[in-house]
Amino acid sequence: MRRISSYGLPRNLRHKTVPELQALRAAGLPNCARAGSAGCRSSPNFKFTISSMLSPFKNLLNQFFMPDNGQASIDDARSLQLATAVLLVEVMRSDTAVSAEERSATLAALRTQFALSDDELARLLAQAEDTAKSANDYFRFTSAMNEQFTQAEKIQVVEHMWQVAFADGHLDANENHLISKIAGLLHVTHGEYIAAKLHAREAAQRRS
Repeated sequence: MRRISSYGLPRNLRHKTVPELQALRAAGLPNCARAGSAGCRSSPNFKFTISSMLSPFKNLLNQFFMPDNGQASIDDARSLQLATAVLLVEVMRSDTAVSAEERSATLAALRTQFALSDDELARLLAQAEDTAKSANDYFRFTSAMNEQFTQAEKIQVVEHMWQVAFADGHLDANENHLISKIAGLLHVTHGEYIAAKLHAREAAQRRS
């Protein structure tokens, strides 16, 4: 069997024949890896081989410890829907009495914002009413919006809040204070806040 020059080969492989060395190469392992040479650690082929071996293990760990992006997106969307619904419910609750007009305006605003079915809207509103009862502040709701909503979307939320406030034909001082506070937490400017109020008032006047 023909042998090749031992120059450049690890000592453990200098007795190998050409077919044997070719078999090692075909197996995807560099010569030094099969020989156990310490110099193999600096070989690009060796690094590639180790990376390939660890890749399935890394993927398995990701499945257990890393959240699924698709599910995370769904959870984020639901959190934003609930946050928006809670703020609209708070406008209703800040009035002396919750009217049917305010409730209808809340459902209409959520339908416009999220394009939900009637059943989904009913479940969302019920969940928002339960959540609002135990909410100590608004920061956890507005912070989610600040992270996920564009400025235009946040302005739209403020306008929806005004629509709920104007729905019964009477603007309560508590409603005005609440919407002003939420607009500040959403980093909506005073000019944007006033424009949203005027748009909502004009829409209410057209409906009446």
